[in-house]
Amino acid sequence: MPFRRERVATPDGDFVDLDWLDAPTAPGAPLLLVLHGLEGSGRSHYVRGLLALARAAGWAAVALNFRSCSGEPNQLPRFYHSGDTDDLDLVVSMLAGRDPYARIGAVGISLGGNVLLKWLGEHGHDAPKQVRAVVGISTPFDLERCARALDRGVAKLTYTASFMRSFRQKVRDKAHAFPGFVDVAAVMRARTFAEYDRAVTAPLHGFADEVDYWRRSSCLPYLARVRRPVLLISARDDPFVPPDALPDPASLPPGVVAEFSERGGHVGFWEGPPWRPRAWAERRALAFLSAVFEERHGSRGASRVPRDATSTGGSGGHVVAPNLIGCAGMSDDAYDLPVSTADPEALALYDRAVRSLQAWQADALELFRAAAERDPGLALAHAGAAVCLFLEERFPETKAATEAARAAVAGASRRESSHVAALTAWTSGKVPEAERLMREHLATWPRDAMVFQRLYYVYFWLGRFPEMLALTDSLRGHYPGSSFVLGLHAFALEE
Repeated sequence: MPFRRERVATPDGDFVDLDWLDAPTAPGAPLLLVLHGLEGSGRSHYVRGLLALARAAGWAAVALNFRSCSGEPNQLPRFYHSGDTDDLDLVVSMLAGRDPYARIGAVGISLGGNVLLKWLGEHGHDAPKQVRAVVGISTPFDLERCARALDRGVAKLTYTASFMRSFRQKVRDKAHAFPGFVDVAAVMRARTFAEYDRAVTAPLHGFADEVDYWRRSSCLPYLARVRRPVLLISARDDPFVPPDALPDPASLPPGVVAEFSERGGHVGFWEGPPWRPRAWAERRALAFLSAVFEERHGSRGASRVPRDATSTGGSGGHVVAPNLIGCAGMSDDAYDLPVSTADPEALALYDRAVRSLQAWQADALELFRAAAERDPGLALAHAGAAVCLFLEERFPETKAATEAARAAVAGASRRESSHVAALTAWTSGKVPEAERLMREHLATWPRDAMVFQRLYYVYFWLGRFPEMLALTDSLRGHYPGSSFVLGLHAFALEE
């Protein structure tokens, strides 16, 4: 597989290397960013597998090599560690600066998953908007529990012993350039992660000891602050990550999906016959990213825009025209459904917000609020803002936006009243009522993509996968050629 290496200087006078997939891509293609595991690199088999899938999909792809992992020693008396997010932040900022409209999907494997998820939680609502979705595979969520598991029994004699050989060689090489940078004799005696992290990781990187390092660097406490779509793939028989180190799925924020299988090992998850095995986790990761940030979430295909429609930029558009039912001050949205506004700018903002929410983009709330500020009577914009706030668990603001939607919808069309009633029942936590209202609404207005998507994910969060599939089956005819609906249908089939 052809690679192109790029060296990135770090602010502290060191460097990290990026391995780019050297293959042609179409303008605007998604970008896959991969973070490898402990003592891995951009050439690790699982990284190459992900990049091969990206190439097959026509995406751009790049792997970040942590310091000292690219095949060339880094320049400072330090290495990398499980909680160091500065280099990732540097690389993401660089990629976003090169293309402000980039659609980045990131996959972290093992240690790389911990770094990626910790970074995402550190940024919370302020994570770069270009990073649309993230996948963590075999992530050591709780470093202390994982280290304790690896430091005993068969794991100590096999996996840990292998890592220690690699660690000791790196320390010996580094000591030639920086004599005395750590207690080399203690490193040579180290046979456990506890001993190594006490001798090397903690003193080099400003931690009091190995336990302080493990606790401050674990991604587990940061998951509650994640505000992007995330898929967590782990196995309960992972020798590196014991079951009690996995997060409780019920405690995860909306948009974070936990797929914890009984079998799969550590970065295993092989499927198919023994003579032709396939890596399931890598394909699952790409499918998840594709379902989130490919423009199949309503920005292409689902909108039917006449040739003379006013462009709103990007791939969508809006139509400002008298509504067929003849109401004054009415327009049609991008799905040819009535909206009570005569302000084309407010309508354009609303249409963009709907597409953004469908693609789980960070600017959806800002766009809904801008539409509501432009036309305070646009009830659907208030309802959309309430949905975004609910997903971010900002419940006092959710309540205010819900009340604003209910107040603004008075005197609006029957479609808008039904739309607001269904969504505000959902944002009020009345799931059974919301489900009933959404189903009734879609029976009359099946092209209402906002309600369709909410009901779909209600079924998803409740684990009612056959109903997800039945929903997409029943509505596919109303979205001819829509990659948004086809993507949701494919995901439902896979579930």
